[in-house]
Amino acid sequence: MSQDVIQIKATGTLEIEALQDDGVTVLDLSTIVPDATNLKIVCNGPNGEIVLFDGASTPPVVFATDGADGIFRVIILPTDIIIEGPWQYQGFAKTPAGEEYRSAKFDFEAEDNLPES
Repeated sequence: MSQDVIQIKATGTLEIEALQDDGVTVLDLSTIVPDATNLKIVCNGPNGEIVLFDGASTPPVVFATDGADGIFRVIILPTDIIIEGPWQYQGFAKTPAGEEYRSAKFDFEAEDNLPES
């Protein structure tokens, strides 16, 4: 499930919904990507910021289940999204043979937290 709004400097989840190879057929990632290290989620911020999440990220990009449903996600940390404004993110999968698949782009708004007093 994609989010429309996330709080800056907060923990949350970005999820790629059912990666498809032709815009219709859901990719069974468990059969074409040996593990989540070949998955990426790229976020583009309002001022040209780029935040990359992959298998080497902390925390890493992971399958939402076993990968058969084409869904993968990353937990974002308070230091990841720190600028208010409109953001986009997109998922990428690369097979060992070098084939690349991209998800649709998803939009979200990063908003500041409410004041404490």
